[in-house]
Amino acid sequence: MRKSFVAVTIACLGPILVSVGAQTPSPSSDTSASEGGIAEENSDGAKRCDCPPSPDGKFAFIVSFGEQDSSGDRLQIIDLIEKKSEKKMQRIDDASMLVFWNVLWAPDSNGFALKTKVEGHPRLQGVAVYFRSGETFQKVELSNLPNGCTTMEVVWAPDSKRFAINYMITWIHYETVAFYQLRGDKWVALRSPVDGASEHTQLAQLASKYSPKNTYPKGHSSSVSDSLEARSWADADSLLLYADSGSEEDEAAALFTLKFDDAGNWKIVKMHRMSDKEIEKEEAGENVSGPAQTTDPKGLSADASFRDADRHLNEVYNALRARLSPSERDGLKKEQLAWLGRRTGAVQVAKENAQENSAEPEATKMTQARAAELEKRLKKAK
Repeated sequence: MRKSFVAVTIACLGPILVSVGAQTPSPSSDTSASEGGIAEENSDGAKRCDCPPSPDGKFAFIVSFGEQDSSGDRLQIIDLIEKKSEKKMQRIDDASMLVFWNVLWAPDSNGFALKTKVEGHPRLQGVAVYFRSGETFQKVELSNLPNGCTTMEVVWAPDSKRFAINYMITWIHYETVAFYQLRGDKWVALRSPVDGASEHTQLAQLASKYSPKNTYPKGHSSSVSDSLEARSWADADSLLLYADSGSEEDEAAALFTLKFDDAGNWKIVKMHRMSDKEIEKEEAGENVSGPAQTTDPKGLSADASFRDADRHLNEVYNALRARLSPSERDGLKKEQLAWLGRRTGAVQVAKENAQENSAEPEATKMTQARAAELEKRLKKAK
């Protein structure tokens, strides 16, 4: 019997999109070249979505169009299919406007986040999360997120039992994060890392929680900019957060490592106060071409083929970044960090499944595919 998927609808999407909205680094042009990135037409006229298939290779997506209405418009539809048989499993989303879809799969293939973005309307975007749950369909409303916010990115834990959502409250330019954990067959919201009603910035709040003595000056307790985002999971229980705040005179930032227990309670176990030089590199996106870009999953740097693939990816990434605008560089940086998390997760899953020998080839294959994908975008950017 086929298994079903459960939709986790992010409440802050609001009425801007259609039935479901969701996540991954960017529109259709951002997907993996090695995994059917270019839409391919099927026998029934539907086209393979410009989205990656599931890591286990069992599932994929197709895009099709409904009949024209009286205005000449056609409904745009995305369906989940069994990749081998191309049998449709369920409709995932539909839209009367031109929508770009992209997918970020959970490492174990039991869930995915779907990002929707309406062409020409950058604010019309959102994220929805789907997960498999036995033989039934269930829908979980994550209503703890504020109405009207824009969900930007989902960051899966390597074991697919937790995820973080980066989102923005657009009218006050406030970026923050929420955590969710799977308990039984239900996703539950975990304690927020910060108090949104506090007069202090998120950076100041987290620094104080780590150590009351490690507080920021008053200028960083009430600032012009205030953002917090999930970057990547080091393992199934450890999440890296990046927080920054800026005033008219100064800017400060830090990295925090959160450790979760089985119940989903977390504590800050490490803090790195970033220097002015590190902040400059961060703003330029250069941190991704440094340690964050080359971080290898669990010591794979000993493998020559992986080192070569990772070095080539760094070169392509830097070449592409040099041709982008500042906002595009920021988007590419966040996308790359999310991809690094997926690579780490895939390697961990392979090891946990007693496939130790498959970990290195998997990481190398993913790295080569990512480089090929960015090379395509580099050619278009020239």
